[in-house]
Amino acid sequence: MKIGNTLASKTIKNYMSDTNPFVQIFESLADSIDQENLELYKKIIGDNPIPIRDNEDFYFKMIYPYENFLEGFIQSRYSNNHDLKFLLINQRFIQANYEKLIQKFEGSACCADKSRTIITYLVQYFIDPEKNPIVFNWNQEYTFHYCKVTFTNQEQILDFFKSLKTLYYGNPDPYFEEYRKVLERGVQALTDQEKNA
Repeated sequence: MKIGNTLASKTIKNYMSDTNPFVQIFESLADSIDQENLELYKKIIGDNPIPIRDNEDFYFKMIYPYENFLEGFIQSRYSNNHDLKFLLINQRFIQANYEKLIQKFEGSACCADKSRTIITYLVQYFIDPEKNPIVFNWNQEYTFHYCKVTFTNQEQILDFFKSLKTLYYGNPDPYFEEYRKVLERGVQALTDQEKNA
């Protein structure tokens, strides 16, 4: 069985053997995604490729203008709040960090739902903090998407967000402190479970 040469196909090959019947399906999907990305690039750039000399050139010619466009869009559409801009532009990074800690202490079940809920609450909060405080409604019918251990209130959620922002910009100290607090809450919850078992 032939595995494609795209980056996505090579990644899939690293995780799946040639004897697995799903390899062809995933290979086709990966190649399709890579082809769509290439076609999008060609539509945008056309016959005028942007000359890129090095990583710094790549940043200032490709990423920086894109980030500026996104910030302008967020400002004109929602708010000039800098935390909102940072959150929306970097939400994959932020959500992944919440999700991994939730998974560590609350398990894999619904950890993605819980992290998405946190992101949704943060977006609403940053648009209008007075109207949209971060408060979980435990009286509603379904509460599977709320954290019970790691991030249970507005202060914990905002403090961890702020620490992720400082980590992103090169200062890990607040992140380490908030991470320590989450670990303490998690260990305490596990200890309480063992006592009650």
